[in-house]
Order: sequence, then C-alpha cells, then structure tokens
Amino acid sequence: MAHTYSSNAAEVGDRFVESIRSFGLKTDYAGKALGQLLADDTATGSQERSIEQQCDGSGSPWAQNSDNPEGRGYRSKKAKRCGTALTNGRTGQMLSKESLAGKVIITQYLVEMTYGTGQPPDRCANGAEPTEADKAITDDDKAFYAHEQGRRFFELDQDICNHNFGRFSAALGEHLRNPGR
Repeated sequence: MAHTYSSNAAEVGDRFVESIRSFGLKTDYAGKALGQLLADDTATGSQERSIEQQCDGSGSPWAQNSDNPEGRGYRSKKAKRCGTALTNGRTGQMLSKESLAGKVIITQYLVEMTYGTGQPPDRCANGAEPTEADKAITDDDKAFYAHEQGRRFFELDQDICNHNFGRFSAALGEHLRNPGR
C-alpha cells in the first residue's frame, strides 16, 4: 500500500500573503494609524533639526537673517525685540509641529504631507501677543519666503528616515506576530 501525504502548504502560503496584503499605513499601531505616527515623527524630526541646528536635511546651515554693518538690519532688530535672531525664534509659527505636519493624507501605501495650516500665528514664542504685521502673514507665506532664502526646512534627513524605518519595521513585525488582531 502506498502512502499519501497531504500538505497545507497552499493554505499557509495564502495566509501569509493575506497577512502581508492586510498590512499598510492605515494599520493600527500603538493606538494610531501607522501613517499618522510616521507623519507625526517626521514633523517632530524636522522641527528638532530646524530649530536646534538651523540646517536643511543634508546638514547645510541656513543663511542668517540679513543685517547691515551698523547693526540696524532685521537680524539686530529681531535679536533686540525677541532675544534671538534665529529663524523662527519670534513667533515659532513656521516650525511648529502643526505647520510641519500640515495637511496629512494617508492611504494604504502612501503618506502625503503638505506643509502649512494657512493660518497666521496666534501667539509669539516669548508669550507676547502677535503684532498686526505678524497676523498678516501665514505659516505658508513664511515658509515660501524661507525657502526663497535657501532655508530648506521641510526635508527628510537620514535620522528621520532611520527612525521611520525602525517604526515601520516594528509595526510590520507586530502585525506578522499577531495577524488579524
């Protein structure tokens, strides 16, 4: 009598493929959609790099605010009025997490971040009330001007990419350990 063997390889393969296909950026991870966590982390990373290092995604420092030799230019006035001449030091608006996260669209396989809220500042970094001139300028306006000045702040850098890859890998590992949860 010949022995016959049965195999569930096809079923295992089908379940594996289904597990992979069911994973995406809308998958819940740590209480939020994975894509939203990646967008939040990207905004935080951009904010930290931009405020602390005043540089773009490749590490190139930004041009400083302009000033004239007598010290009566924008940089000097800003330093005197705000206590800092650094970019975004006065209203904190352009590099806020809200502005950097902007408009986020999450699909199964894509996270799209569009900078800005289109709103003027509602506060200054030092707690003071924004001036009428401040209220006339949105975060989009400031971002456009900063970009024209060579201050590329809305960029990924290697640290952000590494962090997001780690989070994505952890979420995928959790999903594969607990498919269909």
